[in-house]
Amino acid sequence: MTKVIFLAEKRTYVYVVLKMLTMETSSTMEKSILLKISEKLALAQQELDELAVQLALGKAEAKDKFEEIKKDFRVRLNELRQAVSTAPKGDTLNELVRKIEELEMLLTSGKAETKDLFETQKKKILKAILEIENALKGKFLDNTGMNHFTNEFEKFKLKLEILRLKFVVKKFEVKDEFRTGMKMAKKEITGIMDGTKHQFNKAKEKLNDFSGEISQAYQHLRKGMKHL
Repeated sequence: MTKVIFLAEKRTYVYVVLKMLTMETSSTMEKSILLKISEKLALAQQELDELAVQLALGKAEAKDKFEEIKKDFRVRLNELRQAVSTAPKGDTLNELVRKIEELEMLLTSGKAETKDLFETQKKKILKAILEIENALKGKFLDNTGMNHFTNEFEKFKLKLEILRLKFVVKKFEVKDEFRTGMKMAKKEITGIMDGTKHQFNKAKEKLNDFSGEISQAYQHLRKGMKHL
């Protein structure tokens, strides 16, 4: 009888230890995911700030920066192509790959020397990105991949907005209102990321897909940029 009680207590102890380890692993995974997303958002804000400052101070031409960010975005598209390559082959995947290739072609369509040429390219590029985003929803990528590419797409769109201002206004300043707006955006983003901690624990069905929160964070960055 004593042996049976001992074994039961032992099993209970093992269960409690495993439960604690599981909770610790979940907490560590939560911190890792949220930390990576927060770091990427912070880096994106830094890149946007630097781009605005460079253009405002005349340290870079809009047409040259446009080529630079298009080149960098082509690298991201190549990463996307590789990420979805493991998905089951089919008409839907083939259509997505075709859309990626079309966007890659648009990104190599030549330097935009004038505002009109920039606007034409920008319109076609944004349309192609939207088609790819719609094709990706709920397919081909795991949630880590969706978080990553949502960030890359949103960051590229905002860089296009900054370049548009330079092409249209020719000369603009990085005003105090812009810096204040970006600080407010950073504060809002921190609040969003803090809120996801509860979502991580209470909404497991989302499987750590924070692409919606990332898009929301970029909305706040977009508000800050309106003061340029």
